[in-house]
Amino acid sequence: MIILLAIFMQINPVMRFYSISADTIKGNTGFLQSAFEKDTTTWFYTKYGGVFNLSSDFQAKISVFFKHGNDSTYPTYNWHGIGSMDYKKALLIYIHREFRLSVGVDAPKLSQGYFTNLFFSGMEPCFPQIKFIYRHKGLEFNYLSGQMKESESYKLWPYPETKYFSFHSLAYSRGKFTCKFSEAVLFKSYDDNTVDWYLLMPFTIWYPRQANYHGTDLNIMWMLSLIWTPSGDKTIYGDFIIDDAPYKREKDENPRVGGLIGLRWESYGWTRIMEASFVTRYTYSYYPDRLYLSWFYNGFPLGSLSGTDFVKLSALLEHSKGFYGYGEVLLHGEGKVGELFNVGHLSHRVLLSGKAETNARLILGFRKYLFGTLVNLNLGFIKEKSISPSASLSITKVWEL
Repeated sequence: MIILLAIFMQINPVMRFYSISADTIKGNTGFLQSAFEKDTTTWFYTKYGGVFNLSSDFQAKISVFFKHGNDSTYPTYNWHGIGSMDYKKALLIYIHREFRLSVGVDAPKLSQGYFTNLFFSGMEPCFPQIKFIYRHKGLEFNYLSGQMKESESYKLWPYPETKYFSFHSLAYSRGKFTCKFSEAVLFKSYDDNTVDWYLLMPFTIWYPRQANYHGTDLNIMWMLSLIWTPSGDKTIYGDFIIDDAPYKREKDENPRVGGLIGLRWESYGWTRIMEASFVTRYTYSYYPDRLYLSWFYNGFPLGSLSGTDFVKLSALLEHSKGFYGYGEVLLHGEGKVGELFNVGHLSHRVLLSGKAETNARLILGFRKYLFGTLVNLNLGFIKEKSISPSASLSITKVWEL
């Protein structure tokens, strides 16, 4: 059995990229994480968890997350309430050949960016769910369904406080190319005591339910993902999301889309990752009388962590000896997470609307094993309304018992 003790300071995108979690460790493993961040605000978190092999086919993953203080990215969200109630992960996993089934409470990551995720970043509050993956030759089918119940702090009274989420995707890989199409739906039946079972079926197409049947409230999201590996050391990837835009063209309606393209290139001991992304205004939002169908949960975005109405450029350069640098530039308009899609009162500019703001981050760091201990130190600057220094230190010690 392996026990990991990790002390983390500052969870920026680079730290998330290197972070230890129940999803990244194997075997019978326990871990403890503790973090402190000081840049424009101060906050602290602790995280405990482990992975346990119950048999040759069954595995359990458990982690508990507590957060205190304010986050500079989301200063208006009550992180203490979210952390103490919703950031609990507990999964029972069954794996048999090409089939994988997991049941429990988790925060899924459904898009493929390293620093920007257009849809379900894996950082949102956890919710109960069931998920299975089936792979056969070049095909892969994913299905996930769960329930999201708003806490008392974020309940959108008098609207329903419970909504349901279903997701499925089909991917095909051939040679150097992988193409995946995903469909997701948030829904709430008019009758609070029943669930629309049609929207829980893994192999049905959910869009016709919205187009032809009006007994259910629902909000559709589509995503197209592409991966091209032109050589063993280069990978080009991209995501494109569509939020209701193609088939709900109303007067003055704005297109609600987002896109991401990235390159990962490894050569001569260097790893380079570059990403560019955008999301138009009103993406992830819904109509005022159905606010509970917007793509956020307990005050936290289910889409991009940068919200909407933005353009973002990110880059990471790392050497195999442990030195790395990370930088990002974020141009952000007036759009915000959870903004109502109020037809007739919309901004005509869908990207960088109003007076756009420019935020930036630059980090230089070092990550290396010293005497059996992984040490990660980085220093940098963050520009939001003003320029603030940023520093982080992480220490990971491994014991084999």
